[in-house]
Formats: sequence, C-alpha cells, structure tokens
Amino acid sequence: MEFTKTASRNSGFSTEETDDMVIKTLYGTSKLLYEKNMGFDKLISSVATKGGITEEGLKF
Repeated sequence: MEFTKTASRNSGFSTEETDDMVIKTLYGTSKLLYEKNMGFDKLISSVATKGGITEEGLKF
C-alpha cells in the first residue's frame, strides 16, 4: 500500500490506477517466474532497461 501511495503522489496517477498497475505487474512477474520457470536474475535481465526503474529499484 505504501508503494502505491508513493507512486500515486509522485506520478499524478490516482491511487486506484497505481493499485491496478502494481497488481498487474505482480501478476505478470509471478506468471513469468512460474510458467517460464524463470529465476529472478533471468527475469530482471529480460525486463530491465539500462537506467530504468528496475535498475533504480534494485539499488535499495
């Protein structure tokens, strides 16, 4: 919930919109991990863009 509240404040999207985006992102991530039997390192290298949000998130 804190993630979506912060995202909403910093993006201009409503809380409902950010909730929906996070839910869809988690769904897609878990689907890749499970259905493609993909590990986290492979997943990250497959979806991350140099200098993008995934890279930023991994800094924490």
